Amino acid sequence: MAYAAPEIGLYLCPRCYGYRPVAPHVYAEGQASDAQIRSALDNLEGASARVRGVYSDLASDPEWLLCLSEACNRSVRTGPRAMAYLDRFVFVTARGTSVTILAHELAHAELHHRVGAFHFLTGAVPAWFDEGLAVYISRDTRYLSLREGRILGCDDAGRISPPADAGDFRRRAATESHALYTASACKAMDWLVRHGGPEGVIAMEASLRRGGQFLP
Repeated sequence: MAYAAPEIGLYLCPRCYGYRPVAPHVYAEGQASDAQIRSALDNLEGASARVRGVYSDLASDPEWLLCLSEACNRSVRTGPRAMAYLDRFVFVTARGTSVTILAHELAHAELHHRVGAFHFLTGAVPAWFDEGLAVYISRDTRYLSLREGRILGCDDAGRISPPADAGDFRRRAATESHALYTASACKAMDWLVRHGGPEGVIAMEASLRRGGQFLP
């Protein structure tokens, strides 16, 4: 398992891979500098604040695995800058330590935790909503228009239809990443308007955890 998915092996035994604890539930690889670690921890605080903009209290508490040094990043397979594995842990490369990206991944972990791993893995949450909500919460300016920290809207020019299936989303993201994430953000924001904003998100997640259906 550790060979096929080394991040999972790292989560199960971070010390076996030379990672050390640098904060509660946060591990950094041994060659990361103190400055790199401090910067990542500061940005993680900023990311948590953004997620609390929707969830006043965080229910999830994932472990963070920080691969920050140049040597560590060379050893990582080509892939995302950071990636949340359900609500269990988040693997972060040196390219993924911005407040925006950390908030995006924490938003995933929070949603997955509140819905429940079983319900999430069985497709209770459409992929477009999972990704679009994370874009909205993280205030990602690649896909959203902001002014003085306030979200004005999204770029819906030429909006495509983002898929509900996570596998389809990943496959299409290889060639349509910007269009997919933008469309997902627009669609998630439309959903928020219709369902009462953050309170609607929390109510929907509680309903899904009880076995309810996602309301489009």
